[in-house]
Amino acid sequence: MLKEVLEDLFEEPNFGASSQVSPLVLSMQTGMSGSKLTKVKKDHIKRLVQDGASLEGINALHMASANYKQSDLFDFLIGECNMTLDRSDETGNLPLHVAAICSNAEAVKVLLARGANIKAKNEDGLTPLQVMEKHNQSMSDFMQMMVMGGSLAGSASDQIKNLLR
Repeated sequence: MLKEVLEDLFEEPNFGASSQVSPLVLSMQTGMSGSKLTKVKKDHIKRLVQDGASLEGINALHMASANYKQSDLFDFLIGECNMTLDRSDETGNLPLHVAAICSNAEAVKVLLARGANIKAKNEDGLTPLQVMEKHNQSMSDFMQMMVMGGSLAGSASDQIKNLLR
């Protein structure tokens, strides 16, 4: 139920190279230009979160970190739903790690503005910047191996690197 409510806030899937985080995150990679976060949806999300709803080991804040590009959902989840920035997902990543891995520069900005710790480490002892760099290197290696050529260096990754340094 929570997954469907949150997915409705996102537009078209973006199955780019940065979507190799997990099958769940892969299925939810999206971009967003206008907010669909209505009062009805806020109330529904709040009830689900208060009842402990989660998505296969991730919570709504992790999903938003992977997908959402505006501050309203983050403000709602952190402020009204009391979700914390220091809760790990099933892979040990915090919301800031997820935003960095998914190349969601807007989410990185919002999470940092809301107090996310730039030096926070996941269960593997990696910071968000280190996780993103490791992920980008893995994807680059994979693309080279598959003779796809190219690189993952781009404006979103570069922007996130600057934010996390």
